[in-house]
Amino acid sequence: MEGIADHAACSESVLLAQEKGFKGLAPFVNGVMRAVLRDRDNIKWPSLKDDDKSKKIYYSVYYSMPIWIVGILIKQFGADETKVILESFLTRRGLSVRVNNISDTEAVIKELTEAGIDHSVSEYLPYMINVGGIEGMSRLKSFTDGKVTVQDVSSALVAELSGIKKGDRVLDMCAAPGGKATHFALKAGDEGHVTACDISDDKVWLIEDNISRMNLNNINAVLNDGTVFNKVFEGAFDVVICDAPCSGLGIMGRKPDIRYNASFEGINELAGLQKQILANAVRYVKTGGTLIFSTCTLTDTENMGGREYILSQPGMKAATFENIPEALKDEPSLKDGYLLLKPGIHKCDGFFISKYTKGD
Repeated sequence: MEGIADHAACSESVLLAQEKGFKGLAPFVNGVMRAVLRDRDNIKWPSLKDDDKSKKIYYSVYYSMPIWIVGILIKQFGADETKVILESFLTRRGLSVRVNNISDTEAVIKELTEAGIDHSVSEYLPYMINVGGIEGMSRLKSFTDGKVTVQDVSSALVAELSGIKKGDRVLDMCAAPGGKATHFALKAGDEGHVTACDISDDKVWLIEDNISRMNLNNINAVLNDGTVFNKVFEGAFDVVICDAPCSGLGIMGRKPDIRYNASFEGINELAGLQKQILANAVRYVKTGGTLIFSTCTLTDTENMGGREYILSQPGMKAATFENIPEALKDEPSLKDGYLLLKPGIHKCDGFFISKYTKGD
């Protein structure tokens, strides 16, 4: 926030405290802010030694991250990678858009250039464009015309790695707001069909809005609770996508409040919820079909827990990915049968993607 004057930062912090229901704390917030501003060059950080315990405490304070989350990251990825991930969460992030028909890519790039909008093509997928310095996508004609969809590259990789073919029947169990579901529909083509589900009318409306904007005819939005078995879906789909509810630790760069709402207990509850949904997902895949399990989190409890559950089900086997982008072919996680993307280390949000096939 180098561009914000000290007095403005102080004033806005007080106003935010009042707006969030802490009017009684406004004088305290004002006092803390002014004390920091008076003596910020002499702030004493926790001591930083060459051991994980010291780094955990230091990173928690320096990067404003709950210490238990830092502990999970260090345990899974080591202190060096954790530092990179935490730094990425504090880095200004632009949007990325998916060009729905790759033949429109040149025209979209031309529109962005003429509008003076910073942009670059993703090194992972040629139809994904990183966009910076834009306030509201509605100013782009290509967006209102349905030529592009706001989606992170990590999310787009779910469809790219799913192996969806023309003519496939696809089920997206947790589809809102519909970015991935519409991508699946494009992959399946007019001969295929996508059933895009979610648990509330509001979420189904979001999916329908994306379908309408893109004028897609091979996808429908359905109100369906993923935790409740639907007999109509049993063995009916070539590809089932379960982008399961999760703690969202991989997208804290976009949603900083996640760090304040997440908890150990919440992660364990979400892992249990995922298993309820995955139990049904396995039953919805036809014999010879494919199941994709993905999340936007980084914890082994959720990711590896879900993966181990799927592999424990009769007939389910891990499958290798097709169409791995050249820039990701050397990823260590691929050797273990899944793709784990880490913010700051990869040029996208944090994401976990895994693939399975169903035998007899």
